[in-house]
Amino acid sequence: MEKNGDIWIGGIGVLWQYNAATGQVKEWHEQIKELTKNTCTFRQIYGDATGVIWLASDFGLIKVVKSDKLFTHYLSEGNEYCQNRFCSMRGICSDDRGNIYFSYYNSIHSLNTRNDELRPLFPQGSFDNAPFGLLYHEDALWTGNGLRIDLTTSTIDTLLDLENTDKGYLAQDENKKLWLGFKNQLYRYQPASGAWEIYQNEQLSFDSTLDISYLHVGQSSRLLWIATNANGLYSLNISNGAINHYQKNQPAVSTWPTIASSVATKMPPGYTRRRPDRKSTRHNTRQPSRTR
Repeated sequence: MEKNGDIWIGGIGVLWQYNAATGQVKEWHEQIKELTKNTCTFRQIYGDATGVIWLASDFGLIKVVKSDKLFTHYLSEGNEYCQNRFCSMRGICSDDRGNIYFSYYNSIHSLNTRNDELRPLFPQGSFDNAPFGLLYHEDALWTGNGLRIDLTTSTIDTLLDLENTDKGYLAQDENKKLWLGFKNQLYRYQPASGAWEIYQNEQLSFDSTLDISYLHVGQSSRLLWIATNANGLYSLNISNGAINHYQKNQPAVSTWPTIASSVATKMPPGYTRRRPDRKSTRHNTRQPSRTR
């Protein structure tokens, strides 16, 4: 979401921009397809501090600037680090100086946004890692499989030994605490011990069928949103541990009734709310109103 309220949504062969001022939705993928010559899957959408939108696609990094030239395509021709000449992107982040970092198979690249200079983070090719999520924190890059890369010394520390597959997503909350979701586990970084620890919450049941697909700290920064591939959407109140669980056409179970009532009014049609303090269940079948 941009500061003006515009929302970008990407998927397989689709890129939508919701204009908050007009309430209209515009589809941009066809213009991007003219650049990439392929149908893109957008893995992450990232907005930096200057308002530029960055798209991690399976055909390179795409920069979105609101000007006559809306899209700029990076690594479109691939390089020696990319497999099959395609740089399939996953994670994007930026540092305090505005430099952009993006991960793909076998490498991480940095982009100096002041002079448009691209360079590999490990020019000797000594870094072999799947393209996990990426986060900048305290002069280091943190990857979704538990690595910490010191940008000053290029030292790589393994803080959490996870399998080398393109899973793993990171988020930083308002208190600068780090979170990591990998498959069916949620971790929280403990600065005192310098280690990732599994987040314990008796109300949050992660079983083998759950597959975390993204973490996001919302506009209400006390909420950590946990998207999954197999079990709907969770919100976690970082302050008190309260959990809301949303699944289409199934009850939205809340362990904190006051939070359930505050978010349920905004749930889309087809979602059901169940209040733990009541036996009744209400199903929302009302369609959204349309402005003529």
